[in-house]
Amino acid sequence: MSEIKVIVPESWEDVSIKQYVDLAKIPKGLPPLDYVLEILHIFRGVPKELLYQTDEESLNRMAEPLTFLQNNPSVETVATEFNIKGTKYYYNRQFDKLSVGEMISLEMLVEKDKLTDTSSIPYLLAIILREKGQDEELQVFNADNIYDRITLFEQHISIGEAMGLVFFFKNGGRDYITILEDSLKELRIIAKEMKL
Repeated sequence: MSEIKVIVPESWEDVSIKQYVDLAKIPKGLPPLDYVLEILHIFRGVPKELLYQTDEESLNRMAEPLTFLQNNPSVETVATEFNIKGTKYYYNRQFDKLSVGEMISLEMLVEKDKLTDTSSIPYLLAIILREKGQDEELQVFNADNIYDRITLFEQHISIGEAMGLVFFFKNGGRDYITILEDSLKELRIIAKEMKL
């Protein structure tokens, strides 16, 4: 049998948001060995069938660096800037001037649209992170590319980088979201009256 070489993350900074979301989907109550196989499959896409052929000693060596999984990602550092392939994305702090597209997108997030707290992370980032234009102003929100941004952020931002901002927004932003929900109710009434 050939040896499997798997490079696994050694900290939450090495784990993409997509991988973090996939980890949360692992069924609870799996036997420890099956749980480790699921994790290795998520982190490096090694087919489970191949992992089942691995001897226990090799599997334990592959799993050694995964001890960081025993702790949650840190929320102490709140990153407000992310660099993806040379493009910088910044946290939009101007939530008192939301566009209709941002409000609708946030409403989708607020209503969870079948999202869990964990799976909502890339959606939230796609709404609150923006590129700066040549004039150094944050670009206007574009709902048309939200799913492209979700994919970009879930693949290229680590959960270790993002969790502080997500925690800050979800906890500090709850009062704002309550105000937003009231505003959205008013917008729906206006839209209904205008037959939009």
